[in-house]
Amino acid sequence: AQPCDCLHLVDGMVDGIQRLLEAAADLDDTALALGLQSVLSRSPTAKEALWSLWNAEAAVAASPPTARGVARPTDLRWAIAPAAVTMAAPGDPATQNSRGGHAASAGGETTDASRLLTRARCYGGASGAREVGTEHILAAAMELFPEAAKGSFGEQLHGQMVQLLGRSQLEIPPPLDAPPGDALGLKRDAAALLERLPGEEEVGDFVEKLFEEIRGLPDSAAATQLLEMGKIFAERSSTVG
Repeated sequence: AQPCDCLHLVDGMVDGIQRLLEAAADLDDTALALGLQSVLSRSPTAKEALWSLWNAEAAVAASPPTARGVARPTDLRWAIAPAAVTMAAPGDPATQNSRGGHAASAGGETTDASRLLTRARCYGGASGAREVGTEHILAAAMELFPEAAKGSFGEQLHGQMVQLLGRSQLEIPPPLDAPPGDALGLKRDAAALLERLPGEEEVGDFVEKLFEEIRGLPDSAAATQLLEMGKIFAERSSTVG
């Protein structure tokens, strides 16, 4: 190839990458995860490269949270999902005092449901989310009920999920200097999940039902996408090991 042809090729690659980044900036986390999963399923080479990159970052993800005031390393989520706080609208399930999504019991004491919602909002704030999604409920559930999470997912998948969440700005627990998320509303699928959980006076184990609902989420749910990626890494880790 002539030198000028090479320059044209380079310019074309740069332009293509720029268009890709611009398109990614308009996607929410779920759509981006679905797109990446589709691309990687068709490109073994890209999948290998991403696997190697994430393994290299594992030590960073497992390190203690960054001290207050020290800049945190950026990644794709921070680059394409600017922090925004959305106030819960009147009638939003996040503000209602009924069933699984209620904020507290009538007597004012803290319940498993209120603890879960509070921590999910913390993860939402830490990840720069506009609303609390199923991925934030997943992270909160794994933090609050670690033994139940291990029993539900199995030790190997649980370990991979802890690492994967850490690489997705959902590290357990959230950094102390993370933005607060106490004003975040709920995405529709997250609100529906909470509504399906047993309330304080209903029969049924709250934690058991929680993980059952998480495992039963549709393929389009962000939590499901994370779990599916975790399964892939767990299987790959077993094969490599």
